[in-house]
Amino acid sequence: MILFRFGFVLCCSLVAMFTFSVERAVYAATTYSSVYIEIREGNTDYSVNVPATWTDYGNGEDCGNTAHKTSKGGRFFGHIHFSVTLPVNGVVVIGATTTSKTVTTANVKAYWDNKYGSNYTSSGGENPNYNCWGYAFGNSIWIQDPSYIYADDYSSTQTPVAGCLIAQSGHVIKVSEVGSNESKKVVTKTSEKNRYSGIYNRTYPLPDGGNFSSFYEKKP
Repeated sequence: MILFRFGFVLCCSLVAMFTFSVERAVYAATTYSSVYIEIREGNTDYSVNVPATWTDYGNGEDCGNTAHKTSKGGRFFGHIHFSVTLPVNGVVVIGATTTSKTVTTANVKAYWDNKYGSNYTSSGGENPNYNCWGYAFGNSIWIQDPSYIYADDYSSTQTPVAGCLIAQSGHVIKVSEVGSNESKKVVTKTSEKNRYSGIYNRTYPLPDGGNFSSFYEKKP
């Protein structure tokens, strides 16, 4: 998770300072003015506070853009209107010391390369304006709560196909390729984005493939 000023959260997780499915019915959409983005310089990670206007809409809150509704149910899903252009200048506060830092695609990539490690390959595309769900669902926006999208536009399946999704707690992975062993179809390649990262791919060789058992496929 990424903590914001005043304790609010912009993240891939369903849980922030409020539990959105219950609490957000009480609150109108709210606009904030800064965000924290992680970078890596040398062997050190930093969380940089940068200026960024973002408006948080909960499930069912009308943002005025019908593209931010579920396809089948026509419901506005929880999301954030958010725009940051890199490079952008910000600050790091450590104790009583404030240091200026510039967030670039290179130091954002360095941070996530280190987090993902050698099992993954990066295809670039660092973009702070959409997260894992925005990538996997194809919306290219920051989705704060995907529950309406899963309920309205996807159905669960035990058999993977290219393009289906692997739903995890606070995250989602897209299946890029599948293969077959002697008994069943298995995941052989995945693709994902994490918060401000670029796209990361992983290959799982046959016969075992990836250790995944439950998937979500888009409804026809």
